Amino acid sequence: MFPTDIKLSQIKSRAYESLHSIAAFRKPDTDLLMDIRNLDNSLETWRLAIPENYRPSLSFSHDMEVDPGSIDLRTLILRLDYLYCVAVIHRASNRCLETSMGFDGMETVIATSIALAVEASRSTLRYLQTAFHILNEGSFWLIIFYALAASVTIMCNIIDHPGLPSVVRDYELLKNVPRLMSHMSMHSMEAEERLHRDQLESFVRELLHAAERVISSMRETPPSTPSLQNDNHVNMDIQDGFSL
Repeated sequence: MFPTDIKLSQIKSRAYESLHSIAAFRKPDTDLLMDIRNLDNSLETWRLAIPENYRPSLSFSHDMEVDPGSIDLRTLILRLDYLYCVAVIHRASNRCLETSMGFDGMETVIATSIALAVEASRSTLRYLQTAFHILNEGSFWLIIFYALAASVTIMCNIIDHPGLPSVVRDYELLKNVPRLMSHMSMHSMEAEERLHRDQLESFVRELLHAAERVISSMRETPPSTPSLQNDNHVNMDIQDGFSL
């Protein structure tokens, strides 16, 4: 596997242990939120220590000016790993939603944290579109994990908040993932590798179909009728299972 930054890997390991281990699921919300805050501070300290030319931005949009020639595989992996780490840290706050109800300050903190996880996932898919020209057959297994992890987070947010204006834009981001996979797929894959690739492609297609159903349902639902939404905790459990 292409080597990533060792300090970033250490922060990611701490995030898994502190936020997504069996012991972490037994933590009181106050302890969990404190761990999220401490890990976020550690991640930001790491980010600011990276030379400016290589430093990942907090988020990425297509409006940002990027010289395609400045993107290489190492820069790409560094940014993807950083954004993935942001999502891993902040999506854990979703587990505090139920107990935070009625506490305005706490609800705002948690909503902001969840939004950071979703935006990091959007930035992942946007940056992969920008870096499309350097992706090739040899990068499939290196890159696909980040694309799928981001897709799951975005899909869960669509299910949780189907009425947001961002849903259609998020769906468009998801639609680019199969194209990305096709571009990177290796013709020389062994039979077992092709089987795994086909399973991943099928998984992405199911995500797209689910997003289409959510959007279609919202368009057909009268404004005065509340739409059915899946429980937030179920959706984040899906994400935890995917990442660990």
